[in-house]
Amino acid sequence: MKISAYYQSTTRPLISVELSPQSNSQNHMSASMVLSALDLNQLPIDYVSITNHMGTPNDGVAQLAHHIQMQYHMPVLQHLPAVGQTPNTLPDRLSHLVQQGIQNLLVIRGDGEAESESFTSSVALIEAIKSTRDICVGAAIHTQHILDNPKKGLENVEAKIAAGTDFFISQMFFDNRDFLRVVELLRQHDIQVPIVAGIMPITNAEQLKWVPKMTGQSVPDQLMTLMSKNQSASQLEMAGITYAAQQIKALIAHDVDGIHIFSMNQANHLQKLLTAIV
Repeated sequence: MKISAYYQSTTRPLISVELSPQSNSQNHMSASMVLSALDLNQLPIDYVSITNHMGTPNDGVAQLAHHIQMQYHMPVLQHLPAVGQTPNTLPDRLSHLVQQGIQNLLVIRGDGEAESESFTSSVALIEAIKSTRDICVGAAIHTQHILDNPKKGLENVEAKIAAGTDFFISQMFFDNRDFLRVVELLRQHDIQVPIVAGIMPITNAEQLKWVPKMTGQSVPDQLMTLMSKNQSASQLEMAGITYAAQQIKALIAHDVDGIHIFSMNQANHLQKLLTAIV
């Protein structure tokens, strides 16, 4: 089923989870095992997304997505980076995905430098997909970029919608006010597609160092203080999960379109977080 139809047919926020297979078959299995470790009958997961980083075999990712759809009977949103994809390779790539039953793609630019024949942007790739296939396409938005430069940020969002984007998932953020300000801005400009909130629990002190550098998102004083007061590994873990759960509950109270949890393949953290918001 197309995820866009899910958003259209429900009045509650959808909950999605991101899994991140790496470049070998063992890690593909570990990504699948994240779901097997969860009590899915009791947890509110509506669909799963599968990342596809540079160096990860495309066939393996598609097989994992197919396996999850067949075993757990839920839609899978597969990432498709523009970097490394060319107009010549795209038709065969899409045919393979459709054969695996994949109907939903999250199109991103991807990491690294694009080769001379690669798509240079997610917008170009979305246009190419939508011109040849009836596939649901999601895209990414970065709340901080939009807040820093609203004019440019709005133009980027509008370009993705014009290309055929069906919904957006935000980069992770740690202050709900930032996300809600972005949603308000987009709605004021008559952008009505679903906008999904990206949440990642900070569960150790090391993440406080690299997450701001990687995402450009600052860590609020409230979270920094909360983490600094809890010194043991287990206390840090629970402090971060509690903060993320509070974020999610507050967002649901604001009737957001959806919550997308960046799991980092941590089944234990994910189980605790989802249990806390049920």
